[in-house]
Order: sequence, then structure tokens, then C-alpha cells
Amino acid sequence: MHPFRAPTPPPAAAPRRPATGGRATRRARTLGLVATLIAATLALAACQGDATAAAPDAWTEAQIAGVFDLSELGRTLAVAPDGDHLTLDGRVLPPAVLERFPHLSMGRTLNLLRLGDDALAAMAPDAADFLVRAAPGELRERLAGYGLALVDVRTAWGDAGVLDLAGLRATAARLDASGGLQTAGVAPGTRLLADLGIAR
Repeated sequence: MHPFRAPTPPPAAAPRRPATGGRATRRARTLGLVATLIAATLALAACQGDATAAAPDAWTEAQIAGVFDLSELGRTLAVAPDGDHLTLDGRVLPPAVLERFPHLSMGRTLNLLRLGDDALAAMAPDAADFLVRAAPGELRERLAGYGLALVDVRTAWGDAGVLDLAGLRATAARLDASGGLQTAGVAPGTRLLADLGIAR
């Protein structure tokens, strides 16, 4: 098909007869209090660790860098009460991270590759139609077939934030130079342009 169409506890020790006398009693009480404090501290730490693992308070750069659109991470985008940042599904979107990915929008459903008009016009109509309407998972699958990833698309966008025809051809040239993922002796960049219907 065309690529674009818990361990067992040890046995309890035998109970020991409690010591008698004031010093022994005070020592036993002290040891009991210490054991109680240690248990409480460990329980509190476990609870805090679980809460941190289950609900981190901010999206990481890796998570944000791995999506075509913020809607892949969540649905509810809002300004935080302090007005200093945005939240997505209750988790902070760090402003410094967002500044590094200015192309990201919320709820974009078409042309996730941000293909320029000249690139779309140069493609075969069915290839252009597929790429404009494709979902994130479909795009990742197609990109992987040529040895490409989202970071390669971002590199091709450059400062303009658009993947134009020159950017497509430059990406194809880099792929051919890499010598990877050849199919039937055809270099991946050459195959990419051919599948898109773009003349060299």
C-alpha cells in the first residue's frame, strides 16, 4: 500500500518477658516512642512519594517536545489563578519551555506538519490531502518509515514555523546523505519525495 494513501515477613520472635524497674520501664517507653516516630515518618514519606509520582505539578520539556499540538497532552487549557502561567488539565505549562516551541497551538486538527502552500501545491493531490488531514499517530508512523521523527520536522520548520518546499527538499537531501533506511536500493530521501509526488 502506498505510504501516504511484597516479600514474606520473617517469623515473629518469641515474646520476651518485660523488664521490671524504673530504668527498664523508661527505656522501653523511649524505644517505643522512637519506633512510633520512625513508622509515622516512613508512612508520610511514602504518601508524599505516591502523590508526587501520580500527579506531578508541571509538564516536562520532553513531554511538550513530543507532541504536534498541546491537545495531545490534555483538553482544558486555562490561565492559572496567579496569572503568571497557563495550566493544561491542572498541570503547569512552564513559560520558558513554551517559548522554545512557539509553533504549538491548542486544538489544531489539520495540517499538523505545518506544510506551506508551495509544498502542498508541489505534491500529488492524494498525498497532500492525507498529510493535511492525518492524525498525530498516523504522521509519526509515516515519518518513522523514512527514518524521520518530530524533531526533524521542527528542524525543517526553521524560524518561519512552516515546512515549505525548500524545507522538504533539504530534509530529503539530509536523509539521502545519512544513508539509512534504504528500500530496494533507493535512499530514504529520494523515496520520500517520490512518494509525495515531488519532482527532484
